[in-house]
Amino acid sequence: MKASAIADLVGGELIGDGDVDITSVAAAATASDGEIAFFDKGEGDVGSAACVIVGRSFAGDAKGVLIRVDDPKLRSR
Repeated sequence: MKASAIADLVGGELIGDGDVDITSVAAAATASDGEIAFFDKGEGDVGSAACVIVGRSFAGDAKGVLIRVDDPKLRSR
């Protein structure tokens, strides 16, 4: 799935290349190419994930694509 499709799905703001392919989910500390992770802290290093879902106030460093959302840990009801 493309990062842009994930951003649309979660109602997030895409920062970066929306054509990045995401094939699996991983923890932010261990994620790499093709993987998406979430990061719920306001700042810090999100690692090497291809795409990271972060809060709108995130002010850290990212090597890949970011998707900014209101709550990166939002759970369905």
